[in-house]
Amino acid sequence: MHRSRLATHESNFLTRDVMPPPHLQGSSLQFRWDHYEYLCREVLKKLDIPYHERYYATFKRNALMYAQGLVLDMRVQHKLSQSCTWEHLSKQSKLEAEGMYEKLVGKEYPLVACVESWGATLMMRKAFWSLKDKTAPDAVTDNKCVWDIINLSVMVNTTLLLAQLNLLVVLKNSLLAKGIAFLLS
Repeated sequence: MHRSRLATHESNFLTRDVMPPPHLQGSSLQFRWDHYEYLCREVLKKLDIPYHERYYATFKRNALMYAQGLVLDMRVQHKLSQSCTWEHLSKQSKLEAEGMYEKLVGKEYPLVACVESWGATLMMRKAFWSLKDKTAPDAVTDNKCVWDIINLSVMVNTTLLLAQLNLLVVLKNSLLAKGIAFLLS
């Protein structure tokens, strides 16, 4: 009965007014499962619905799996590499992912109540990280940041090429000096 009341409230009455739980001043909010228990308790308190451990347990059992499924779909749809993490995505891609995830778990958990989607953001960040191919080198993952990375790559490659050319000039001069010394002897 409580689940259906929560689903009804979520779709009709929930507003984005649950701030992230307190964390260390000056540090970013990090993923912790108890943040989601905090969210559930805050929303249920506002709706005057008693908290039951099974709400949190169900979310904890299923939430990461849903987020990982969304990550896999995004990788195919946007042609993202296996080394892609949340930080590689453009702001627009992140907003789309947060919205999709909130809709995906909408009837099960009140993520839409999170100010600035902090609950969806933390879960998607964790899902991307958990599916990252940690053996692959970091690669370009979002088409929107391709040019920045290409420009950086060109600058690095140009610097390396110049260093290699300088080394060849030094070697050539050294060989020429040794050749001339050999011819003169």
